[in-house]
Amino acid sequence: MPPPAGRRSDGFTLLEVMMAVTIFGIVAITVYGTFARTLRSKRLAEEQAELTQEGRSAVARLADELASAFYPEQPPGLAIFRSLSGGTESMPLDSIIFTALSSRPAGIYGHDSDQRVISYFFPQRRDHGRSRSADRTSGRGPATLDLDADEAADFFAAFGARRPPILGVNPERLLRREAIMASRDALDTATPTAFLDDVASLALRFYNGSEWLEVWDSEDTATYRRLPRAVAIDLGLYDAAGAIQHFVTAVDLALADPRPAPRSSGAGRGTPTPAPASTPGAGRSL
Repeated sequence: MPPPAGRRSDGFTLLEVMMAVTIFGIVAITVYGTFARTLRSKRLAEEQAELTQEGRSAVARLADELASAFYPEQPPGLAIFRSLSGGTESMPLDSIIFTALSSRPAGIYGHDSDQRVISYFFPQRRDHGRSRSADRTSGRGPATLDLDADEAADFFAAFGARRPPILGVNPERLLRREAIMASRDALDTATPTAFLDDVASLALRFYNGSEWLEVWDSEDTATYRRLPRAVAIDLGLYDAAGAIQHFVTAVDLALADPRPAPRSSGAGRGTPTPAPASTPGAGRSL
C-alpha cells in the first residue's frame, strides 16, 4: 500500500547520505590530524630527551676521566697527555690520549693496576685527511688514532645497525680505547668501543694557568707542562632534524702542576678567554 500523501517513506535520501559522509570525513580528518600532531610532538620530545641524556652522560664521563688524569714520572716513557686537532675550524673533531687513574674495579679480582691509558678518537676516512695539526703530532707517540672508518664499521657491525641516517648531514662516531698502563703501545692492541654516535663536532681546549690553548702535548716540555690546569669540552650532536645541539663543560685537573706554563704556546693559538661558565662534569645543552 503506498504511503499517504504528504508522508515520506523510511530511509535517507542520497543527498542526506552524502552530507553525513562529508561531515563524518571532516570530523575524522580533524581528529586524526590532532592525534598525529600529538604523537609527533611526543616522539620529538622523547628524541630530544634521549639526545640530551646521551650528550650529558658522554660529556660527564669524559670530564670525570680527564679529572683523574695524572702524569707519573716512573716508570719513564709511559705517561702521556696529548690532543690531536681534526675536522675543520667550524666543525672540529678533536681526539685525545692521556693516562689516568681508573675509578672502576681493576680486574675481575681487583688486583690489576688502576693506572690506565685512555683514548677518545674518530676513525680516519680514507678519502681525506682529518688532522688540522699533523705537523705538530706526526711521528710522535703511539699510533692509537689510526683506525680506518671502514675497519670500524666492520668491527662494530656485531653491535647491530646504527641509527637511521640523518638527511643532509654526515655524523661521526666517537670511539674509545682503554688499556692498562703497561707499555707505551698498550692501546695498539686494545679493542675500540663505540662511545657515541651522531657526533657533529668535538672541540677541546686546555688551560695552562694564563690562557686557553687549542692543543696540548706533554712531550713538548718547552711549551707545555705535563698536564693542563683545566680542560674545556664542547660536544655537538645531531638531532633527528639535523640541527646541532651543543653540550659544554669545563673540568679542573686536580693533579696538574700548579706552576705557570713555561711560555705561551704560539702553536696552540692561545687566547686569554675565561673558562666556559658551566659545572665540571655536567654537560649543558645550549
